[in-house]
Amino acid sequence: MDMTNPFSVWYDNPSHQGVRGSNYDEPPPSVFGALPVFSPNATNSPMLTYTFTSFNPSILNCTILGPGNTPSFNVFTDPAMPGYTIFKTPDGKSFGLLEWSQASKVEIRGAVAKQLASQFLRRSTDCRFRVMQVGGQDYMLLSGPQGTVTLYPAGVNANNNSRVAQIKCRGPNVVLEIDQNVARAGFLHACIVATVLLYSGHTI
Repeated sequence: MDMTNPFSVWYDNPSHQGVRGSNYDEPPPSVFGALPVFSPNATNSPMLTYTFTSFNPSILNCTILGPGNTPSFNVFTDPAMPGYTIFKTPDGKSFGLLEWSQASKVEIRGAVAKQLASQFLRRSTDCRFRVMQVGGQDYMLLSGPQGTVTLYPAGVNANNNSRVAQIKCRGPNVVLEIDQNVARAGFLHACIVATVLLYSGHTI
């Protein structure tokens, strides 16, 4: 597993430069058509931090600490059933599932219908970035320095003012920072599942 560049699992062809060679301050050309209107002012708020920690032995079995280092979610892969990774709330309710195979699948309760992982984090036509759709809104995932992955609503300028989430390594842990204005359950759960998918070591 590449802990410094999760995008390395996205390319079957090593000649693809993808988002790694892009200008992170300039948005890629629009490939999404009509999209819901996004207000950049919504991002001028504190980021909530979720830390993926206590890997056993990988992110496929870990604890996710929320704001205030409060245990918020658990990621569980039963050794007897390694083909399934389950996402649970502290009270034991599952909200997400990854099915591992040659064509891995993703399902997030109330947010993302069961679909291929390659569709959930689909590649743009020019292979410069990935796109995740939640609640009818497309989000671009752009790779930055040191393996950082930043999410922006599609159709707006990709800069600090429009950033809605960021995934990065911090020591032995992986950290998801998400704008509190968009941290509703569906989008938050989708970002959590996407983080595990990116750092799972599996090819998307």
